[in-house]
Amino acid sequence: MVVRHVSPVVRPDDVLDALRVVADSPVPGVARATRLAQGRLDGGGAIADPLSADRAAAGSRQVDLTLG
Repeated sequence: MVVRHVSPVVRPDDVLDALRVVADSPVPGVARATRLAQGRLDGGGAIADPLSADRAAAGSRQVDLTLG
């Protein structure tokens, strides 16, 4: 099952509990969610880069902040 979260966020176990009550359908196992990506979706459904405007404005002034 894939759940697309929007505000307010609903926990996966709450969705499965509701399905058990409404559909009287036992759902095996425990609900588990794995975040594959985070951020807002653009018009095409891809994850948008919230800092793209800042990166474009910075141009060649980018600084490498790699630690180690």
